[in-house]
Amino acid sequence: MYRNRIFKEVRYFSRDGSTMPNGIGFQRGNFLHECKVNKEAFDADGAVSGIIVFPSPELDTGSISDIVGAHSVGNVFKGKYVGKNDEVFDEHSTTIAVASLSSKELLRLAANLAGLLHQQSVLVKDTTKNKILIGVFGIK
Repeated sequence: MYRNRIFKEVRYFSRDGSTMPNGIGFQRGNFLHECKVNKEAFDADGAVSGIIVFPSPELDTGSISDIVGAHSVGNVFKGKYVGKNDEVFDEHSTTIAVASLSSKELLRLAANLAGLLHQQSVLVKDTTKNKILIGVFGIK
């Protein structure tokens, strides 16, 4: 059973999960540009309300279609992100693009799928709010 569900917005979506450097303006500008490019590295077709990214490359997603309904399972994230638990989200990660969900429903679905697929963290791009969130789950 999963508890301590926490979704936090990823403010700086850098490839290595780091925060804003304390360097000179040029260094900070390059960092912000890298974050912007990485945030745009989702390649989903059509009108999706969100994209759920799991760190595991090969998940058994056969039963997901029964749960989600209209969805697209694949590898639509072409960037890279390293989470707090050193879990890597990249072009090999399993992704699920979903349509017609509110932000609250999208996060609920991501948390439920993480539990079903035994994942300790999940990355969510909420396209309705243009935010990227990370969910880290404590396993009881």
